Amino acid sequence: MAGAPGVTGRRVGLAVTLFLAGLACLATAGVLIARSDIGDSPSGTTPTAAAPTPSDPAQYARDLVSAANARRHDAGLARLTASSCARDAAKRRAEALVGTAPLTHAPLAPVTETCTASRTAAENLARAESDPVQVVDAWMGSAGHRQNILDPAFGSVGASCAKDGAAMLCSMVFLGS
Repeated sequence: MAGAPGVTGRRVGLAVTLFLAGLACLATAGVLIARSDIGDSPSGTTPTAAAPTPSDPAQYARDLVSAANARRHDAGLARLTASSCARDAAKRRAEALVGTAPLTHAPLAPVTETCTASRTAAENLARAESDPVQVVDAWMGSAGHRQNILDPAFGSVGASCAKDGAAMLCSMVFLGS
């Protein structure tokens, strides 16, 4: 929001995509790195500093899972456990999407067939220059993404990220029985 009084930082696009019940939908939201226009932030908030540019894909993915688990904890839900199978699926998706626009989903049937004991799967995707907490905040502002994070039927998760220019492109795959 260049030129807006009391707002620092630069505006970037965050495309978050959701795959739920076989339907793909796309929601695009503006994200101010300084965090003044995400989710439930009160209008008129004056941010104090911009978030650092993401640099380590593995740490960014771990931080996404931590932020999602914090939201589950706040809702009284069990934390998602790490799944290497879900992480491998997320890694394949993130790497396949680097350099593409818009973000699109591949069918998740191969994930449920490959990841033993998983009958359901969902995916949240993001391409952002903001920090992982801001990405999860944006997901929580979207009904479908929020449902994936807070669905008690999902017990495990895997996330993977890849650099995509100045942004981090991430896939978070949820698994349930």
